[in-house]
Amino acid sequence: MAAAGDERTPAADATAAEARASTTARTTPWTVAYADGSANAYRFWQTSADGAAQFEFTPVTPERSSSGTYSGGTPKAGTLDAEAIEALWAQVDALMGNPELHTEARAMGTGSFTVTQGGDEVRFLVVAGEPLAKFDVLLSRYRGE
Repeated sequence: MAAAGDERTPAADATAAEARASTTARTTPWTVAYADGSANAYRFWQTSADGAAQFEFTPVTPERSSSGTYSGGTPKAGTLDAEAIEALWAQVDALMGNPELHTEARAMGTGSFTVTQGGDEVRFLVVAGEPLAKFDVLLSRYRGE
């Protein structure tokens, strides 16, 4: 029950719940493909609303690195729970929705994104900096050892 002076109503609560759901619900199929500043590749996807969301990490190997010695680690794959999906999309939406973070040129340290939802695709590059570093921290759990 609402406290005195609380203007929340059941309809307002339902609207708030719908708003929260709309920020995490995605049109399937969806994919987030990301190459970090060292060209390690991450892919996250869900093919249907009732199917499991999945991820795969494909690291740079010394043979593919510009130095000839860098290794991004070992490959890794698995599934995502609802909390992981929500955290992923919160950061992807923030990076995608802030054009001040975008750049036209793929330089060392930039992040490259390809995001698809339903039949729509968006590609963008994000400059190196705190927002991209925060995203890389989130993705560290998906890297192999």
